[in-house]
Amino acid sequence: MITKAALERANGIIASSETDGSEILLDGRNVKVPGYENGNFLGATIIDHSGPGMPSYDEEIFAPVMVLVRRNTMQEAIDLINSNKYGNGVSIFTKSGGHARKF
Repeated sequence: MITKAALERANGIIASSETDGSEILLDGRNVKVPGYENGNFLGATIIDHSGPGMPSYDEEIFAPVMVLVRRNTMQEAIDLINSNKYGNGVSIFTKSGGHARKF
């Protein structure tokens, strides 16, 4: 991370995700790089079951963090994306080739 403040912000969003009920599938906090123990490192992190009202969904994190939001229908997914003011890093994971092409 570029600064200690940026690292602390990202770590705070990850911590709030746990408090809000998300599951941390891969936790990159507390990464230590030999020879750079005082660096501002954050390893890859995956947050599952996030959604509106949670900082991990509502804010741009600017960190190596993937946020998973689950929806039951294609229309729910599209509506969710369209309601988010960022949505610039959105992907879809589906078993349906038709949904993937429509998305």
